[in-house]
Amino acid sequence: MDTETVKNKELITPRIRLLLYRLGTVCKWVFIALMLLTAGQITILILKRADGNIAFANGDALYDYVVQAGIAGLFYLATRAVGFPKETFLSVDYKKTFKENFEVVFLALLLLWVIISTFTAYNTDLAINGNWYRKEGLLVYLRYVVLFLCALCIKRDGLKRQMYNLFIFGSVLLAVLVLINAFSKDIYFLDDGHLKWTGSFMNANHYGYFLTISIFVSLAMFLACDKKWWEYLYLAAAVINIVVMFYNFSIGALITAMVAIPLMILTFWLSKRKFSYKYIVVIATFIVLCLCFMDLPIFKKLVDFNYTLSTAGSAGEEAQNAIGSGRLGLWRDAATHIKAHPIFGIGLDNYLVDYSMSTSMDRPHNEYIQLMLFCGIPAMLFYVAFLVTLYVKAIINRKQLSNMRLVAISVVTAYCISAFVGNTMPYTTTYFVLFLAFAWSPRLIRR
Repeated sequence: MDTETVKNKELITPRIRLLLYRLGTVCKWVFIALMLLTAGQITILILKRADGNIAFANGDALYDYVVQAGIAGLFYLATRAVGFPKETFLSVDYKKTFKENFEVVFLALLLLWVIISTFTAYNTDLAINGNWYRKEGLLVYLRYVVLFLCALCIKRDGLKRQMYNLFIFGSVLLAVLVLINAFSKDIYFLDDGHLKWTGSFMNANHYGYFLTISIFVSLAMFLACDKKWWEYLYLAAAVINIVVMFYNFSIGALITAMVAIPLMILTFWLSKRKFSYKYIVVIATFIVLCLCFMDLPIFKKLVDFNYTLSTAGSAGEEAQNAIGSGRLGLWRDAATHIKAHPIFGIGLDNYLVDYSMSTSMDRPHNEYIQLMLFCGIPAMLFYVAFLVTLYVKAIINRKQLSNMRLVAISVVTAYCISAFVGNTMPYTTTYFVLFLAFAWSPRLIRR
């Protein structure tokens, strides 16, 4: 059989491959748009209320966009895989690529453990679909995987920069509307005293997690940028989000900022190996803002928290359990059930299924404990092993890190710190997954 006959019998001709590749490009932009629309909700998505006023779209709307982003991402991956020329796949040295990126094994084992824990759960339906509030069962975790893989396909720093800029724009737009909502007498989006600082999220803490990401994207872009006007814009974006964070009253976000800002500066200094005036600007800006808003309740709460920690040793068990808005009590309760189910956990979103639990909360408010509780101790070890490997390799190759990757690493660092007192949600974890993929950026090795 001659070569021409073989070509004619190919199922996917070069023209079809080109069509699929272009379709994949369209799907990629749909995926990016949906991912970033989720970010502020992107606050452009404001709903009109029955009384004529306007209100932020609620968390359910955000969840719907996560679902749609996952579907668009799946189409992107499919068209990209099928539409790529066969030579592209054949040119990769898979053995060397796997050796170079061996940490992928940790992610594969983590996913496997999540799946197994789902089908060994107290309530399998909850583990698959999630509860009414979080909706974060196995189906959403699989969407995280799709979004993670989509983000890995985005290699160009220019495109990453555009995505970061859009994310910052969405976060600032949300922050501005939150400020208007809080202080305007004529325009308001939410009229409840507590909810006015939650933005478009279901809880103030959830907005706090989002603010953590927003602040560090802005600050890291300020450090990475070499154009004056953009530097001013990034710094202004960070200032607006920091101010909203103070009013948001999420002490976890404040403590994260205090710890992660020096680590971010250290990250850039280790990579660049030279001092920059921007490091002083970032620290000075944060200190000045703290001093200017020192009278806000969040700082009193921080002082009370420090005092509670210092006297915890002599306090009773009930007082100890109340530390961190009841988090220590939740951690102790979760530890009891981790001991009872150490290998595969109790299943995703199954915290309240065992009615012997002494809490009405559905999460332990610590993502590492949450992973052990839901999916078992091995799952948490796989996750931490991947993160440790990521940081070790970043330190070894620090001189080769691009600015956009340094930004992503700074965001991941901040999120991982906030995770000690936080919990996952589809409309916040989605962005962590995106930045985690950008921070990892595995390299394909050609033959």
